[in-house]
Amino acid sequence: MNAHARSSAAILRLPRHARAASQARHTVAALAAPHDQDVADRGQLLVTEAVANAVEHTVGAQVTVELSVDSGTGTMYCAVFDSDPRALRPTSSVPMAERVPQDGPAESGRGLDLIQALSDEWGCEREEGGKWVWFQVRPAV
Repeated sequence: MNAHARSSAAILRLPRHARAASQARHTVAALAAPHDQDVADRGQLLVTEAVANAVEHTVGAQVTVELSVDSGTGTMYCAVFDSDPRALRPTSSVPMAERVPQDGPAESGRGLDLIQALSDEWGCEREEGGKWVWFQVRPAV
């Protein structure tokens, strides 16, 4: 994680289960809402997508989520670790708002697209045993 000053932080080691995303979402709400509701709302959506991707697409027994909120800026940082070392990319280079659905709305496959569209920064970093997908959400100025 980044070495920024943070007022509140949590490390979650969640079983790779459908409920993991809900647990992470509740933690984001508790950490971010006191600082900025928009950051909390976007953070909850994005952590849900990142954790759901990790649960669905990896084989490890757990998903690790690191969360923090910078007390000075209100910026939320989230990183989700899973056991799949393959780097991730959004499904398209075309912004979501400009896409035309081919065969109706997709029911899945939009997680990274949402993270890219709604976070202020994001990335994917491989390390031994898997990868971290991370994002930052900053308050509006």
